[in-house]
Amino acid sequence: MQRMQRRSLVLAILLAAGCNDAVETTAPSEHPSRLRIRIAVADRDAPSLVIYDVADRELAATLSLDAPAEALVASQSGDTALALSGGRAQVVVGGVAIIPHKDHIHIFKSRPSLLGAAVVRPGAVTTTFAEGKWGLFFAGEEGSASTALTLSESAWMRGTHEAVEVARADPHRGFVVSVGGEMHASRAQEIVAGGLECHEITAAASAGSIAVLACREGIVIAEPGVPARSPIALPAGMRPGALVAQARTPFAIARDAERVALIDLDAGTAVELSFVSGACEVTLETGTEPRVVALTSAGTLEVVDLPGLARRSFPATPAHACSDRARPRLVASPGRAWVTVPTRGTVDEIDTASGVVLRAIPVGGVPGAIALLGLEARNADLAAGNDALTD
Repeated sequence: MQRMQRRSLVLAILLAAGCNDAVETTAPSEHPSRLRIRIAVADRDAPSLVIYDVADRELAATLSLDAPAEALVASQSGDTALALSGGRAQVVVGGVAIIPHKDHIHIFKSRPSLLGAAVVRPGAVTTTFAEGKWGLFFAGEEGSASTALTLSESAWMRGTHEAVEVARADPHRGFVVSVGGEMHASRAQEIVAGGLECHEITAAASAGSIAVLACREGIVIAEPGVPARSPIALPAGMRPGALVAQARTPFAIARDAERVALIDLDAGTAVELSFVSGACEVTLETGTEPRVVALTSAGTLEVVDLPGLARRSFPATPAHACSDRARPRLVASPGRAWVTVPTRGTVDEIDTASGVVLRAIPVGGVPGAIALLGLEARNADLAAGNDALTD
């Protein structure tokens, strides 16, 4: 198979972004996932989105957003991400296509792009992704209802750029999640539908087809065709404002302003993870051997192996406050952490086994939100069948 090549104008793009070649050292370990990964980085202060191809060591694109992105959220397929700003969501396509085979995959790459007009509704937006669908919940404002929408990732990529309204309710910060192909939206902070009962919902995520909700009752799990389970009790007094989960991974992370809990979805248990200084960023490494990766206010990278909870700690960034709008941000792929360093205008590639900074990738501007594209958990560990796809 042949791969779509895009080598022209690389120098011009780099110069336009104020970039030089990435500073590199020899990688102590490699993983087949790096051949498909693209890193999307939004400028904190400008409506600009840079997408960097890890294997090609070049900028794949610089895209112009409607507004500076406050957050970037990647789908669990790795095909798209949402650039979020207030009551606005734009669909970003990473340009990485995967054809899976039994023991390997084939990778094809094209130029990343923005697809369709931004989805705009009143109020801040929260998002979930499950079963190939994005769920977008716009909180509404005084005089306007909250709105729950869904869009099909594959249909959007094929050119059907229309979000479908699921429900309306009184204004509130709510969520819409997919369970068994049906979208369930919160009403006044409550979801009660089809055996799914959650009151005072504060966060939502999905682990593939499993919906994970932070509720007054604890962590509520909904799985198609499976009888409702008892809620998972969280550490005393914890009310998560965020949940992180991955497809095909039996763990999730719950966090509030000061605390982090690791949830074992199979065992139905939760344990608090303590860090010497506050964990400003916490994520799950995508792959079949999951790890918790955290970036603390002291600037250390904390890596927790699952399920045994063995730990490693490395210096990674300057110390910073978790409340700082310009703080470093984090995503993780197998064996790697990708950390923005706003003061340098770079994204650092860090080996999570050794703590070695492998590359300082110049992206220009003031790096803010970051997302990982091109990677799906179910094929993260498969090698590429495209022989030309090598470093």
